[in-house]
Amino acid sequence: MNKYVVALVLGLLCLASYSNSLHNPFLMDDHALILDNPDIGDIGHLQLNPFSAAKGSAGGEHYIYFRPLTHLADYLSYTLYGHDVFGYHVMNLTLLFISALLWWVLLTRLFPEGPAPLIGSLLFVSHPIFGVLVNYTSTTGYILLIILVVTGFLCHLTYTSRPHPGWIAAGTGCFALSLLCHETAAGFPFYLAGLLYLIDKYPPGRTLRHLLPYFAVIGLYILFRMHYASLKDGVLDNIGGFRLDLIEYFAMLSQLVVSYLNNLVFLRDIVLIYSAPGTDHPLLWTGLLALILVAAFSLLGRWRSDPKGIFVWWLLVGFGPVTLACFSRPSMGLIISPHWLLIPSLGYCLFIALLFAQLIGTTRLRIGIGVTVFVLIAFVSVSRYYNRLWGNEILYCHYMLKLSPRIPLAKFWLAHAYAADSQWQPARRYFQETIMGVENDWKGYLNLGVIEGQLGNPAGEIKYYLRALKLKPDSADLWNNLASVYIDTGETDKARVILTRLLRRNPEFAAARANLQRISPTP
Repeated sequence: MNKYVVALVLGLLCLASYSNSLHNPFLMDDHALILDNPDIGDIGHLQLNPFSAAKGSAGGEHYIYFRPLTHLADYLSYTLYGHDVFGYHVMNLTLLFISALLWWVLLTRLFPEGPAPLIGSLLFVSHPIFGVLVNYTSTTGYILLIILVVTGFLCHLTYTSRPHPGWIAAGTGCFALSLLCHETAAGFPFYLAGLLYLIDKYPPGRTLRHLLPYFAVIGLYILFRMHYASLKDGVLDNIGGFRLDLIEYFAMLSQLVVSYLNNLVFLRDIVLIYSAPGTDHPLLWTGLLALILVAAFSLLGRWRSDPKGIFVWWLLVGFGPVTLACFSRPSMGLIISPHWLLIPSLGYCLFIALLFAQLIGTTRLRIGIGVTVFVLIAFVSVSRYYNRLWGNEILYCHYMLKLSPRIPLAKFWLAHAYAADSQWQPARRYFQETIMGVENDWKGYLNLGVIEGQLGNPAGEIKYYLRALKLKPDSADLWNNLASVYIDTGETDKARVILTRLLRRNPEFAAARANLQRISPTP
C-alpha cells in the first residue's frame, strides 16, 4: 500500500481518536515533574551525571528511577511550550503518529502481503489503552520508548537480511537508549526472540546467538543499576515490607493480570495506576493465575508456527518486569500501570490484525472489512470517552479511587486539584487522608498548613508547618512559610530568628530576604 496513503489514514485516525484531548489540562504528576519543578533543567534532575545523586521533583528527594531520556524529554517540552498545554499534547500526538508509522514499517517487513500491517497500525493509534500517551503530558518518554524499541527491531531484522555490523550496533544502541526511558524496555531481547523464532522461523540456537549483544547490554545495565541508581533501593528492598506469603503474592499478581486483560480486551476500567485489592480467597486467585499460564503456554505450543503466537509470547515477556515493578510503591500495595506493558499491547493489536486479515483474505471479504471498521469505530469512541475523563483532574482522581481506594497518591492529587480550584474543605479532607505516619507526610502537612492559612486560621497553619518541619527540618521554604505566619500574627522576634538563620545559610534566598524586609526595612 502507498506509504503516503497510509500516513494520511493514520494521521486522520489519530485526530479522530484524540482531537478532544488536545486542550486537556496539566494534571497530577505534570505539576511536580514539569510545571512546578525548580530543578527541571538541573543536571542532577536530568540524571546526566549518573554517579551523582539525582534530584527529585518535589523538595529534593532522590529518584528511585533512572530515566534520563524521559527527564530530558520533559525538559525539552517545557523549554518549547512552557505552560501551554496544547503544545505538549500536539507533540505527544505527533510522536504517537511517528511510532505508528514505524510500527507499520515493521509489520510490512514481517507481513509484506495482505492488510495486517495497516490494520495493526490503525488499532494501535485508536486503542484506548494507549490514550495515556497523549492525555498525560509527562509521558513523552514512553512514546520515545516505543519508537526506540520498534526501530531496534527494524535494525536487527535488516541485519538478518543484509548482514552488516552497523545494523547490530544500531539495534543495540536503540535498546540501550530505550532503557534510559523506562526499565520495562529490558524485555527487548525477549520480544525480539519472538519475532525471530515465531515469524522468521529461526531455530533456538541461532536465535540465541542473535540476542547475545542485547543480553550483554542488559547485564551492564543491571550491574550499573544495582550499584549507582537505586534499582535495589527502589524495588528489591521493598519486597520484604509487604509481608506476603507466596500464595498471597500470586493471588494479587493474578488480580493485576486480570485487570490488564480487562483493559486490553474489553476496554474497561483503564486507569493510570491500579492497585490489587487483595482477597479472602487467595487460593482461587492463584488457581486462576495458574490456569492463565497453562492456557498461555498451550497457545504457544499450538501457535509455534503461527505469527499469532507473538501476542502470547510478548504478554508473558511483558509481565516479567511487572512481577518486580508491582512492588515499587509500597504505600499503594501491589500495583500495575498499563503503560508498563506497551509492547504486549502492540502485540495484541497485531494479534487482532492477523485475525481480521485472515477473515478478509477468505471469501468473507465484506464481513472482514465490516468487522474491522466496527472495531475501529468502537476503539475511537471509547478513546474519546477516556479523553473526557482525563479532561477533569477531580473527576479522574475520583475515578481512580473508585477502582483502587488504597492509592494515597490519588488522594494527594485529588486534594491538590480541589485546592487549585479553591475548594478548601474537600482539599483539607483529602490531604488529611494522605497522612500515613511516614516521612513523606511532610508534603501533606505543608499543604494542610497552606489551606489553614486560606481559611484564616493562623494557629492551624503554624501547627501543620511545625509538623512538616519535624519530618523535613532542612526545608528552607517551609521555614520561610512559618516565618511569614509569625509576621502576620505579630510574632516578629520568632520570624526574625528564622529568617536570619535562613539568610546566613543562603544569602541569595530572595523570599526570606523579602520577609525580613517586612519587619526590618532597610532605611
